[in-house]
Parts: sequence; structure tokens; C-alpha cells
Amino acid sequence: MVVLGALMLLAAGGLSLPGPELATLLARAEHYVGTQGGGMDQAASLLSRSGTALKIDFFPLRITPAPLPAGAVFVVADSLVKAAKTAEALDKYNRRPIECRLAVAVLRRRLAAGREAAPERLGDLNAGQRREAERALHPASYTLAEIAGLLGSSPEQTARTYCLRRDGSLFPEPADGFKLHQRCRHVVEEGDRVEQALAALQAGDIAALGALMNRSHESCRDLYEISCRELDELTRIARHAGAEGSRLTGAGFGGCTISLVPEERLPAFLGEVSRAYYREYLRRAPEDLSSTLFACRAVNGAETLF
Repeated sequence: MVVLGALMLLAAGGLSLPGPELATLLARAEHYVGTQGGGMDQAASLLSRSGTALKIDFFPLRITPAPLPAGAVFVVADSLVKAAKTAEALDKYNRRPIECRLAVAVLRRRLAAGREAAPERLGDLNAGQRREAERALHPASYTLAEIAGLLGSSPEQTARTYCLRRDGSLFPEPADGFKLHQRCRHVVEEGDRVEQALAALQAGDIAALGALMNRSHESCRDLYEISCRELDELTRIARHAGAEGSRLTGAGFGGCTISLVPEERLPAFLGEVSRAYYREYLRRAPEDLSSTLFACRAVNGAETLF
């Protein structure tokens, strides 16, 4: 909706902006609805190219096209669990960016004494800083008071600096604490998997790409904790049905999975997932699954046609 609205306004005004610049602006624009998301959706919506995957880097935004693997297709499966991004559900989404900001703040304090520049983001950590992060962030959850002590600040000031919602209210301290170590590890290792996935795509290595997808889902489930039992079951069924790899897609807590399936297995795959997940596990399959379980293809991003 944000991309559509922007393209309509630009077209009406006879204006245009370079795709990467517009995608960056629209990622910021979406924050005004209260979701502290990233810019992947806007970049993919605007910058996609037919027949290719995109490796998307940020700060600044840039893309690296990679050929999609021959002989395999990506299959989308809707878990039928609604993943709303409104009201109290926003706190589920916004907790992770807040925990990542807190992790960066703690690491900057710890690394400030070194000769290297302290990182602005978790993705900026080099190999040495990653090892230091493993030592600096303990696996147990943090209280706000503990984090404030590490930052040399008060809990109130720490909350105002790092835990603000878009409306200016404070994000409450989670009952199970802030999980800085787990969130940091997920972000860093997921970044590595992205680079490995690019190499797998360039090499046409379907098995390697599928294995990376599986490990990504495990990390989303265990470290970032954005999966749910339906998504876990759906990815398990997909692998059993012949997918090389399967993971949740999007922000989690419901929504869809994406599976990498060899073309020759596609008909059997669709039939098995339809039976095992929708009819036997979920027991509420829609009569028409064509918009719920389907193979997809890469096409060009959004554009003004006239």
C-alpha cells in the first residue's frame, strides 16, 4: 500500500525518483503506522527483476541480482494463521528491533575501548567483534536495570533512549527479559547465510540453498523467536514432501512459508502438503487452495504503466 500510494502520487505529479532512493524513503514512511520494520518489502516491491533473486544490502540500499536456480521453483504456502501488525500485536514485532538496538548499545560500550570503530549496527560487526560479542553478551535474559548499569545510565533514561514506541510511549520490559545474545546471534548468522545463499544461487546449487533455508528457519524459531507451531509444522511437512528447503517468510508469527522444490516433484509436493497440512493437521482447508498453496515466479517490480 505504501509503494502503491507513492507511485500514484508521483505519477499524478509528473515526478519520478530513482528506485533505490524511493524504496529507502518508503521504508521510513512505513514507520509512521507504528511498525519498526526494515526496508526489504519496499525494495523487493520496487526493484525486483524478472527471473532473478535479489540480494539486498542497506545503509545505503543496493541490490545484487542472482539467477534463480534452473529446475526448481519456489512454492508459497499460507499457514492460515493471521499475522496482524496492529494493536497489541505490534509489540511482538517491535520487541526484536528494540532488543537489537539494546544489544548494539551494550556492544558499543564494550568495544569503545578498542582501536576499531564501534559498530552502528549488528551487521557492521567484523570477525573479531563477533567473537567479542559472544563474550560480551551472556545467554541469559537481561533486565532493563542490568542494561542500564552496563551503559552507565538509569533504567528510565535507557528506556527513553532505546525503548520508545512510535507514539512516544515506552515499550514495557518483557516478563522474560530482553534476549540480547539470541537476537544478536540470529542477525549476525543470518547475514552470513545471505552471503552463502548468493554464492549458492550463482553456482546453481539447489541443495546448498535449501540447507541454508532450513537453517534460517531454525534460527528464526529458536533465536529470533518469530515462528509459531503452525509454521514449524508446515515447514516440516514441506521438507518431508520433497522440498530441498523451507522457511517462514515475512515478519513471522503466522503468515506464509516459502519452499524450494525441484520441478519434477512439484505435483506430488502440492498434493502432499495439501493433504498433510491443510486437511489433516489444520483440518480447515479452503475448498480452493489456488491462492493458499502455489508456485511463484520472479517478475519485475511495481511500475507505472501509463
